[in-house]
Amino acid sequence: STEDFVRRCSPAPGSRGQVVPAKRVALLGKDNPNLFETIFHFGTLLLLDCASTADLEEHSDRRRLPSFWFAHGYAEWFACFKRTAAGGFQFGEGISESALRLPRSPKELPSLSELISLSRDDFQKKMEAGGTGPQSPQKLQAQAWAFVYFLKTADGGRRRDALRAYAKAEFAGKGGLEAAKEAFGDLDALDA
Repeated sequence: STEDFVRRCSPAPGSRGQVVPAKRVALLGKDNPNLFETIFHFGTLLLLDCASTADLEEHSDRRRLPSFWFAHGYAEWFACFKRTAAGGFQFGEGISESALRLPRSPKELPSLSELISLSRDDFQKKMEAGGTGPQSPQKLQAQAWAFVYFLKTADGGRRRDALRAYAKAEFAGKGGLEAAKEAFGDLDALDA
């Protein structure tokens, strides 16, 4: 039950799940109206965490976890799906619920450089504190999804190779702002 989930892992307010990288588990509240979305979101986070630390004996080394925007952007990508006529899932086809709450003006959002520089620990602190405004956890997560969506789909998907190059840096423990600049070019131009 949700009460058992909250008692066992003390998630951030409003969270329907939590990944525990050191234990390589994702804990989910089972009486969840968006169960598939939650499974795909937290399953993606866990998969990315495990893939990026597979060669480490100590899995709690948070320096090797994928960056916030990469992990949560992809987690939302997989949580946004459409059901196929055969009952399967077509990922990346929906829109992030949190993206619907993004401000209409990009000036109200952090820059891409700020988003890419945000650590998973800093995001977790924002989740625990709650909050509103441009730096609210929901808006940051929505912006991460929007950036992944843009990189995968804009201009006929011509930026997918750059996203793959960045992913390789993430899995090698070398993600971050400099790797993003190398893979995507001028972040200020992308922000415009």
